[in-house]
Amino acid sequence: MMHAAAKRWRDTGTPGNIVNIVLTFQRGFPGVAHSCAARAAVTYLSKTVAVEWAAHNIRVNCLAPGVIESTGFKQYSAEAREQFPRGNPMLRQGDVQDIAHAVIYLTAPSGKFVNGELLNVDGGGVLWGEFDAATQLVEHRGVRRSAQTHPILALDLARRVHQPMREFAIVREQQQ
Repeated sequence: MMHAAAKRWRDTGTPGNIVNIVLTFQRGFPGVAHSCAARAAVTYLSKTVAVEWAAHNIRVNCLAPGVIESTGFKQYSAEAREQFPRGNPMLRQGDVQDIAHAVIYLTAPSGKFVNGELLNVDGGGVLWGEFDAATQLVEHRGVRRSAQTHPILALDLARRVHQPMREFAIVREQQQ
């Protein structure tokens, strides 16, 4: 479909804009590796053709939604839906308007210089795993560590976690 649209735009000299919706995949999808691989492939195909087609005034970007409240939510149990907001540091889910506005941004004049990018609309969820793990660290005899990680990994992480992260952890605990 991308190729057909780009060919038509190229042949008529019309500028074009493609936004592929891929979902966030950067932290992997345990249990569905094939889905993660497919989303990564679409993203990097988009980045490649963004360069190739730029000379024809055709822009190609990807949008990666995180947890977005939609009609698909009813496919999950109430217990699972209660956990969704915990998947990002904003501690809430997005809505379909967040995605619509992101697509508008990419396709409107506001995005006229954006090409070959992956825009995550996930409330910071792609980053959250690292921060979330850090908030679960506990301090014991001056060494920050987590029972959920390998001891050597915990020590390495403890070396990289500084005072701002400690303050972040306290704020997060108060919100829960």
